[in-house]
Amino acid sequence: MSLSTALSNALSGLNASSVQAEVIANNVANAQTANYTRRTAELGATTLGAQGDGVRVTNIALAENTAAVGSRRTADAELGAGQVALDGLAQVGAALGTPGSGTALAGLAADFELALAAAANDPAADTRLTVAVDAAGDYAAAIVTLSGDIQAQRADADAGIARQVDLVNRNLERIEDLNTEMLR
Repeated sequence: MSLSTALSNALSGLNASSVQAEVIANNVANAQTANYTRRTAELGATTLGAQGDGVRVTNIALAENTAAVGSRRTADAELGAGQVALDGLAQVGAALGTPGSGTALAGLAADFELALAAAANDPAADTRLTVAVDAAGDYAAAIVTLSGDIQAQRADADAGIARQVDLVNRNLERIEDLNTEMLR
């Protein structure tokens, strides 16, 4: 082995060590950064003909646990689904109203039931019949309003799903394009 070959091998080793040091420094600098994935520099031998010609960095690899990443994605998806369900139920709860508020659906149903009972006890009393009819109108109006609110929520949910499906489809197309570019 000539002196120039030895120096060339040593230089390639120093260059590879420099890249490894840079990767390690980035790992340390980003240790507290959310969603940062540790990286490692992979090394490989360089040959010239049948003879060793030093070392080189073949890849900068992400050091991630695929099972943990999969579990985290599943947990994130379940959290998102739970949050959407909670938000939807909160909206339905708000539309139903707070018991005792006078505008809650349960309260209007109870008022209607009481008015019917009072009218049934004295069917000849026009005042009680009018109160029962008014209570029925209030109850029916509340049901119509609630139905409209729920239909609006359903339409918003459908639109949100359509947006997310479109986003996923666009991202899949982009991944396909990137895969095609990488194969060139």
